[in-house]
Amino acid sequence: MAFSGQRYSSAQFHRALKRAGVSVQKEELDLLYLYHGYRSARDTSTRLSLLEIADFLDELSGNPLITAYADSAQLARLTGIRKQLDTELGALRSDPWSLAVIATDLPVESEETFRFIDQIHPIKSGKVESYLIGFSQMYKEIKEGFPRELLVLTLLTIAAIFLIIALTFRSALIPLLLIPTVLMAVWLNVAVSGLGDRTMLFLAYLIVQGILMGAAIDYSILFTHYYRDARLSHDRIPALATAYKGAIHTILTSGLILVLAPWIMSLVISDPMIISILRSISAGALAAILLVLFALPATLVLTDRWVVPRTVHSQKP
Repeated sequence: MAFSGQRYSSAQFHRALKRAGVSVQKEELDLLYLYHGYRSARDTSTRLSLLEIADFLDELSGNPLITAYADSAQLARLTGIRKQLDTELGALRSDPWSLAVIATDLPVESEETFRFIDQIHPIKSGKVESYLIGFSQMYKEIKEGFPRELLVLTLLTIAAIFLIIALTFRSALIPLLLIPTVLMAVWLNVAVSGLGDRTMLFLAYLIVQGILMGAAIDYSILFTHYYRDARLSHDRIPALATAYKGAIHTILTSGLILVLAPWIMSLVISDPMIISILRSISAGALAAILLVLFALPATLVLTDRWVVPRTVHSQKP
């Protein structure tokens, strides 16, 4: 209404204020229009623009007839209307830019909302430089860029961990056995979130994967190290027992801290994003511990011929 400069009747202006949530009686607006018509020597059916109304209210704040009956708070509201309007208009329009606000009943994030944004893009003129901003547009960009960013993060993390484990054990096969164990913990965490009708934030998923890949892989390395050492003097099953005896205390101590600490913190924090990250870390760490203690041993036994040093198999039973 301010940008267009069009004039509106008292009834039209009242309906616009009512839709905007401004509580003003229609009789008060009728009286304002009537008084403006009297002051300007026009008829009472005159139409006014939003800026004309703001200027007139600013003028009334200095009128003795008004100041004699209005208190200071009411006068401050009258004098501040035009100043506030100029401030708000300045935020919407400047010399090189103008801001158009689009209000809909659509959810902030949904497939329907994203389709609506796609319909807006062709409307933008090629002769005018324009951008779409807002939460919905931001969520749409995150959704479209998530697969590529996740792939880059996963590949970089896997490459770094693969190199470290390969140099530590001097084997290219062992990293291929240990890395999927931790990745499976992340995937199980996401799957459980989906089955429980919960959501995992984009940022939470990236942080959880980064932390679990860096921290929980230690549990796999520790167990594998004990198993390989035990195989130098024991058969497979006794070597597993020795590996459990040597590694389980460290795995449970460190792992339960990683499980319980984030979960307890999530109970006393109110920020939804932080809660999502903490609970995802907790659930992912629990999944990693269970996989290391129950799935990894079976994998090591099945791939024993390639996991343990060749000298072990060359020895006579």
